[in-house]
Amino acid sequence: MKRTLITLAAIALAGIAAHSQETAAPEFKPSGKLDGRLFAHYYNSLEGVDPTVSGFQMERAYLGYTYQVAPEWTARVLLDIGDKNDLNRYAFYKNAAFFYSKNDLKIGFGIQNTQSMTVQEKVWNRRYVFKAYIDENKLGHTADLGITAQYKLGQITIDGAIFNGEGYKKVQSDNTYRAALGMTASLMDEKLLVRVGDEYETKGNAQNLLTLFAGYQGDKLTGGIEYNRQTNVAHVEDNTTGGVSAFAAFAVSDKVALFARVDQIEKEISQVTTTDYTVLGGMEYTFSKNLRGALNVHRYEYDGGTATMFGYASFDVKF
Repeated sequence: MKRTLITLAAIALAGIAAHSQETAAPEFKPSGKLDGRLFAHYYNSLEGVDPTVSGFQMERAYLGYTYQVAPEWTARVLLDIGDKNDLNRYAFYKNAAFFYSKNDLKIGFGIQNTQSMTVQEKVWNRRYVFKAYIDENKLGHTADLGITAQYKLGQITIDGAIFNGEGYKKVQSDNTYRAALGMTASLMDEKLLVRVGDEYETKGNAQNLLTLFAGYQGDKLTGGIEYNRQTNVAHVEDNTTGGVSAFAAFAVSDKVALFARVDQIEKEISQVTTTDYTVLGGMEYTFSKNLRGALNVHRYEYDGGTATMFGYASFDVKF
């Protein structure tokens, strides 16, 4: 009897040990992933440019690597190679940062993406065709050196940051900082995104940027409207700039989508006010998960100047 009990106990213990090994959390193994993206165009002037100009343009090339150092720690490096027509013909580290994430909290330090236009770019979803409003009008930076924090409270995400304020192409240290605070609400199963953001740059006459955005991402229809206002532009008192951007896209099929966008920018510089418009539209075709292209037309209307129009064949390649 004792032998039987001992045998049964041994079998039970062995079963418990085996079950524990099966249910125990697997040992963490650091891993990394390489990624890249290309934005390319062929363009041709259609109006307002004499003689006609045309050509190929490699607007952007990104090469990145993300490494999961530990369950809650990630490092990210992203190389940004700009077009030859950029003022600086060099490659830059757009990202060189590490992040801590746990539950609903995320903290980052280093050269990293700002939240100034992240939500807008996500809904617009056609950076390869045209930049986000803030980026196109140089009201802010897509990435900068500093520290960031995000915390999710249900459908609300609150984000804050302190940056150098010069962007990722100028990361020198000085006494100027750019503080940012924002809130994004994800409603209707994350189909409706509403964001409010404010950025404050300390240097002489403090420069301030207010951003309001609402965007909808449906199965067929996508759209958004954005308002920005920057005061004390370039730290000059009473200089202001800003305006409105509105866009929409409709998926005709799984492969084809039509899109349009209108941007208005008003500048009051040295007591002189000007208003410019950009109108664009086109048709997008998705070849595969990592390749899409668009035939699109951009018209630029300048206050007191000659309107110009360009046709583009644009491509977005991911790998």
